[in-house]
Amino acid sequence: MQNIIYLYDPLCGWCYGASAGLAKLAADPQNHIRLQATGLFSRSNRVMDAEFAGYAWANDQRIAQLTGLEFSEAYRRHVLETPGAFDSWYLVQGMTAVAQTAPERQLEMLEKFQTARYVDGRQNAGKDTVAAILTENGLAEAAALLDTPDLTAAAEREIQAGQALMRQHGLRGVPGLLVRETDGGTWRVEDSGVLFA
Repeated sequence: MQNIIYLYDPLCGWCYGASAGLAKLAADPQNHIRLQATGLFSRSNRVMDAEFAGYAWANDQRIAQLTGLEFSEAYRRHVLETPGAFDSWYLVQGMTAVAQTAPERQLEMLEKFQTARYVDGRQNAGKDTVAAILTENGLAEAAALLDTPDLTAAAEREIQAGQALMRQHGLRGVPGLLVRETDGGTWRVEDSGVLFA
């Protein structure tokens, strides 16, 4: 049996690309997976402008070619070509709220947030959209926690822990995998390419 820490950011296109590989790892009863947000794009003060949108779309096409996943025209029109914040803070809050209220649904909700953006073309960086997606999926309790002092502090701790793990293991981007055999030992970096195999 293996313990696996999956380091991610909810707005990371490569993390969306890794979703099928992550689901495959999670389906193996020999694996225990912990999702760990890194906040890579949290509070980044980035705005989706034409230059950044062009870069993102080119990268997305590489991911689509490698994985077969859809990056829809709705995503291109309503997310990339519509000025807006590129900030995962509320998505990290949403995932932290799911961890607190329905931990068994974390992987499912990460996929729902990714699908909302990349397939449905929803601009999901804002609090209202994150709350709506949670509520649509029967997680109104999690949605109600957004921006509360306790959840804000928990999300900040989540990001700090993720960033500390990245520094400790020399990781510079996401997705990232750390693996440890359950009988102890140290965490080791696993090539994230296994998520795309």
